[in-house]
Parts: sequence; C-alpha cells; structure tokens
Amino acid sequence: MAKITPESVVGQPLLFDSNILILHLRYALDDSTTKLLDTAVQNKLAVISVITRSEVLAWSRHTDESLEAAQSLLANFDSIPVDNQIADAAAQIRRSVNSKLPDALIAATALEAQRTLVTANVRDFEKIAGLALVAV
Repeated sequence: MAKITPESVVGQPLLFDSNILILHLRYALDDSTTKLLDTAVQNKLAVISVITRSEVLAWSRHTDESLEAAQSLLANFDSIPVDNQIADAAAQIRRSVNSKLPDALIAATALEAQRTLVTANVRDFEKIAGLALVAV
C-alpha cells in the first residue's frame, strides 16, 4: 500500500473514520490532518458513514460538553447510509480480511462512494483491496 499523505488529497472527496473525528474533538490531531478536515468540510468534500456517526456519539469518554461538540461537528457532514450494496460489500470484506463489522461497513462505504478513507488506524483497513487510505 502506497502511503497517501493528508497534503496530497486536499481538494478530493474524502470519507472520515470515527477515530479522526474523536481525535479532532480531543484536540489530538496533527496540524496537517486538522487542515485537511477543515478544508474538506468547508469545500463540502467530507462525508462519513452512519457507522462513524454512531461510533462518535457512542464514544465512552464523552462529557456533556464533548457530546454537544460532537453533535455540532457531525452536523457538518453528510452521512452515507448503509444500503444493500454497502452491506453486501462489507460482508465480502469481512469474509476476505476478517475485519470487524463496523470497519468493514466504513470501508465498504468508502469504496462504494469512491472516496479516500482518512483514518488513524490503518491496520484495520490496509488489507482491503482497492481502498484508498490516508493514514495519519
């Protein structure tokens, strides 16, 4: 897998993984990834899977303030629902690389939407054929 840097995908349609949004909420993203996220949101090039939305809202360390911040952040993204095509692709991914169902659904969403996936956990996705990844 070739390493794709955040700087190299500015201006491209992107799908953000849950961990990127949680890191953003914790002010723990590096500058280049923060810039990528901000630019993608401003240019309407950032989307998420409904799985990401659920994972961000379910994060176990939320305070009342961080949950409110998460809801505000999520309002900036269109959420792609899981349809039969994504569900079937996720099942194929699970069978082929033995990934967890949420990761397979997020990857399938990126593949079906023809988006590069931005993640802080490349290990969960690196074996998935055809998936373009920005690993931060």
